[in-house]
Amino acid sequence: MDSSLEQELNALENQLAAASRAAASALAELKKARRSAKAGQLRDLSRSLAEGRRAAKRFSEELATADSSWKFELEPYFADGRYLKELLQEAERAGLELFERDGRLYCFPMLLALSAKDVAVMVDRKPERRLRPRELVRLLLARQKRPQRFNGQKLLDTLFDAYRRLDRRVLRDWTPEVRGNGPVAPLIKIYELLTLLPGSEREYPKEEFARDIHLLDKQPDLRTKDGRRFALPAATGTKVTGQRLTVVDQQGCEKIYVGIRFDKE
Repeated sequence: MDSSLEQELNALENQLAAASRAAASALAELKKARRSAKAGQLRDLSRSLAEGRRAAKRFSEELATADSSWKFELEPYFADGRYLKELLQEAERAGLELFERDGRLYCFPMLLALSAKDVAVMVDRKPERRLRPRELVRLLLARQKRPQRFNGQKLLDTLFDAYRRLDRRVLRDWTPEVRGNGPVAPLIKIYELLTLLPGSEREYPKEEFARDIHLLDKQPDLRTKDGRRFALPAATGTKVTGQRLTVVDQQGCEKIYVGIRFDKE
């Protein structure tokens, strides 16, 4: 298939527009016929019925043409990367910051995934079935402009609560009473604590956790309930892939997070 989804949908739109005009014409003649029947205008009645039959025939033909021409197979279009390419091109034209990295889609702060099986694009794990690239880009642009419903304070306090519960070997015998800089704890260990319950990883995927850490990173002045600062040093463990959390920001820059510490003055 050489044509794009946009081209195919545009052609179908035109065919359906022709069918709509024929349907409107048939409906108009039907209304005229009803008025003529009510008033007993027999000459006008015969003319309206004849015109209505012709318009109805045109409508039937136009609809049949549209139906027979729509043979677009979305699943292979998804699978071979053509849909992704078209979506990225449309995003660029519209000024939407949409990026693809290692098979993942980033449209900060949203997380996207293509699902040919569901005939949908998953946006933050919810299926979006308005798949026309132009329309989907419009929707994503609108969502990016909405105020973010991110509670950085709640996340920070939750992270510190999990931090305090880490194995002492990870924290090197640190206790909350110790002042100064706390030890750097792997964020992946904290994520594992937060997702201990069965099904928790599905409800809060690692990619969302990484996104939330980045949003927290943009609020450096936040403090825990007892006034601790947080820091997200990236030196330790950055070469260990399994310990890294990666997110692509709105400018397309890759951000890597590895550890967190809490400092008490």
